[in-house]
Amino acid sequence: MAENELTPEEEKIRRQLVKIAADNDMYFVIWGGHFGNYFVGLRNTRKKQPEIYGAMYEMFYDVVGGDTILFKTRIDIEGSCIPWQKMLEIAKAGIENKKDKEVAV
Repeated sequence: MAENELTPEEEKIRRQLVKIAADNDMYFVIWGGHFGNYFVGLRNTRKKQPEIYGAMYEMFYDVVGGDTILFKTRIDIEGSCIPWQKMLEIAKAGIENKKDKEVAV
């Protein structure tokens, strides 16, 4: 397996995340910021591919433009590994929270 290649379980989770993004007209960004790492869900107003993008520091703003942040959650990187299961949990919770707010309005 190549260094950056996903395991079958990680690829399964990645596909679930992409499906969540496509079904909810959004995309995700893993943001390595100056003060921590974040998993961000954004409204896809610019019609980007529903996917998981990466951005370091201020490049985040180049990636997302003016798209609305739906949720932003700090994540801890385990060694050099992205916690895929944690991202899936955050995405599901972010979608449920968004739906709860829409119902309350």
